[in-house]
Amino acid sequence: MGIKKEKRTVLVFILLITLSWPCFPQQKDTLSRPADTNVIHKGRLTGLLVAQGTLYFASLTGLYFAWYKDYPQTSFHFFNDSNEWLWMDKMGHMTTAYYISRIGYESYKWSGVKPNHAAWYGGLLAFSYLLNIEILDGFSSEWGFSATDLAANTLGCALFIGQQLGWKEQRFML
Repeated sequence: MGIKKEKRTVLVFILLITLSWPCFPQQKDTLSRPADTNVIHKGRLTGLLVAQGTLYFASLTGLYFAWYKDYPQTSFHFFNDSNEWLWMDKMGHMTTAYYISRIGYESYKWSGVKPNHAAWYGGLLAFSYLLNIEILDGFSSEWGFSATDLAANTLGCALFIGQQLGWKEQRFML
């Protein structure tokens, strides 16, 4: 039974690494940046905010019904899971936070938001989304709110924001 679980864990790890491999073009296309970054494109920004809000709430609702609904609920509580899953869970949290920040940044920049502001908004989007998932964990009797997951989420967002503000590029990608 233990060997089967280890093989499954290795396969999931390989799948996650493969799927998270950077798939960004070498040259930026016209959709990734507006011609004039000093002008907010109201139509783009409105569409972006509506799409983000819809995806945000639809994905959290879907996650609740797919993952949390069938588990017993309890009052909000914390759970220290830092010694579980060989820290791969934390790497997943960091990577997810980093790439949601990056996608948010590119989306806001495409809408005409100034690059420094877009970096902050993208990072805050990722942080708030993943914080909501931790809150859902906090009400599940099977899990709990994990401070180390929150720290990993914060590090992923900070890695993106720090590089974007400091160097105007991503020199280290997860």
